[in-house]
Amino acid sequence: MKNKLFKILIISYLSFFVSSFAMAADCNWITGTKKITNGGIPYKTCPEGTNECSSCSGEAPQGSLCCSIKAVTAAEPKFKMPDYVFQIPVPGYAALSKINCTDTCEIPWISEYIFAIYNYGLTVVGVIAVLILMAAGILWIVSGGDSGKITKAKEMIMGSVTGLLLLVSMTLLLSYINPDLIKKRAITLDVIKEVQVDGDSNAPVDSNGESNLVKLAGLNCGQDTIKQMVDKTKGKVTYDSSQRGKAGPNNSVYLDCSSYASLIWKCAGYSSLPAYTGDIFQSKTVFNGNISSLSPGDLIGWSPNPKGHVLIYLGGGKFGDCHGGSGRQPGNAIANSYTLDDLAASAKKNSDGILYIRKK
Repeated sequence: MKNKLFKILIISYLSFFVSSFAMAADCNWITGTKKITNGGIPYKTCPEGTNECSSCSGEAPQGSLCCSIKAVTAAEPKFKMPDYVFQIPVPGYAALSKINCTDTCEIPWISEYIFAIYNYGLTVVGVIAVLILMAAGILWIVSGGDSGKITKAKEMIMGSVTGLLLLVSMTLLLSYINPDLIKKRAITLDVIKEVQVDGDSNAPVDSNGESNLVKLAGLNCGQDTIKQMVDKTKGKVTYDSSQRGKAGPNNSVYLDCSSYASLIWKCAGYSSLPAYTGDIFQSKTVFNGNISSLSPGDLIGWSPNPKGHVLIYLGGGKFGDCHGGSGRQPGNAIANSYTLDDLAASAKKNSDGILYIRKK
């Protein structure tokens, strides 16, 4: 009994010692990365790819933080090429292009794989046609004047030559039917991006700040299109629902989603908007999902339940807005590339999933 208790104590001690040593090895004093809070107060965090540790050995150098330096394993992509494609390699084709996802996902390997099979098939058919042509010639030579064998050889030669002519003219024939049949085109899928939302406010808007944004962004009110105005204001707006219209950091203006939509409408010469998302969609006119019914400047969004939001249709299937979340960083509040799928997904996450519309 005593020996067993002694072994348990030894194992416990070694486990504690090893874990402590590993923790010490994973933590070290590292110079922090300087960041700025919403109030403009600088603070330091551990560099990207590391986490803050509870303790490090030794005295902390000035300006450093105790951070974990353990390697971070990259998350496996959710959208990748299937493994079975490479289990059936096509002779003469070394590699297929990988999937590339940024604002959209491009999938090039499907068309590349089909073209590789097509080209390999043409090669095989060409070789077979030449072999048949050679066999027909031999059959004719050894026919000994037999009319039946000569006729058979002629048929083989005619079929082989016809096949080779079709093979040579195949690209021309396909391009005549449809030029897209001979082009490698990647399948393109839109990536659904999360619409970052913070609750807006019905606080009064400082009109001087709106005028300042018009000057900062170089807006030509009454002349610029809706998309041009939204594009120009990128980098000029910081999200804050309590200081709407006031001067923000880094030569920007504080706005939230409803005050930003109001500014764009006012600059475009449309009717004035209420100061709050709930009032903007007070009529509860449900959007029917038909994007072709929208005109640039129309507003789409959801009522506050719990977080309301309003976006502006820019045309071409894209929406813009002034958003919270990362938009609280100086000049980072304006987006101009959301899709209808993005809106639908965010409406489900932030509200009851119903999209409302307000026509200009």
